[in-house]
Amino acid sequence: MYGRLFCTNHRADVRGSRPIDNCPDEFQLIKPGIWYGWPDYSGGYPVTLPIFKPENAPPLEFLLAKYPMVPPKSFVSFPNHAANMGFDFNYNCDFGPLGDAYIALFGSEAPETTGGKPLPCVGHRVSKIDMNTKKVSDFAINKSGCPASLTGSGGLERPIDVVFDNYEYMYIVDFGIGAEGEEEEWLPNTGVIWKVSRIK
Repeated sequence: MYGRLFCTNHRADVRGSRPIDNCPDEFQLIKPGIWYGWPDYSGGYPVTLPIFKPENAPPLEFLLAKYPMVPPKSFVSFPNHAANMGFDFNYNCDFGPLGDAYIALFGSEAPETTGGKPLPCVGHRVSKIDMNTKKVSDFAINKSGCPASLTGSGGLERPIDVVFDNYEYMYIVDFGIGAEGEEEEWLPNTGVIWKVSRIK
């Protein structure tokens, strides 16, 4: 966006040989020569802080003996397990403020990624980032805040990408319905593409 490079980043889960809790997902401004903290920092904070310690687990220790620099804080953070995915910037004033970022939040894959805890209503939406103030707001979300299949209503399931065309439309790629906690088990023919326009 205007000569800058941004990326999304999923942080650690409560699983594996070094489970870490409460790691915010990141929207990062990428700059040359910057170390962003892996594997001992999350969002610019050391994982040795008590907030990152999973229940019934020993305190976390650093893996690296020394660091090239103090890593930066995230440009914007999202809740743990929101799973921020693809994004795009709006350059059409007919749609909304120029330069705002719109980002797909895939949603939790609990309980597999959360140490067994249910966490069904994190993500499952498209959020907007005001690139001037860094304020994050919901742009497209089901009334329940949960995936449509959980409530039996229509709406978003698992947004995975957002793309603008050269006119005034946004397209939201919705991955479809997955079996909670069962990795890579997805119901065929449930994915959709939503076409979004501003109300005139």
